[in-house]
Amino acid sequence: MMYLFYHPDVRSLSPGTFNVLKGIDEARRRGKNYLQLGYFVNGCRSLEYKGRFHPQERFDWKLQAWIPEALE
Repeated sequence: MMYLFYHPDVRSLSPGTFNVLKGIDEARRRGKNYLQLGYFVNGCRSLEYKGRFHPQERFDWKLQAWIPEALE
């Protein structure tokens, strides 16, 4: 995925979510099974939209492995 920058005044338009949905469409068009959304930082308001997409995996740096994230 590409990183997306936006002005806070357009936050209500959900440009990040729109960008992910377009990425999903493109991945499907190309026959891909996965989409890498880029960095997600827990508690970072500007990145919280990424946590709403499931299923997802997160990289555990201690285990050096991708771990499936359980739905909450």
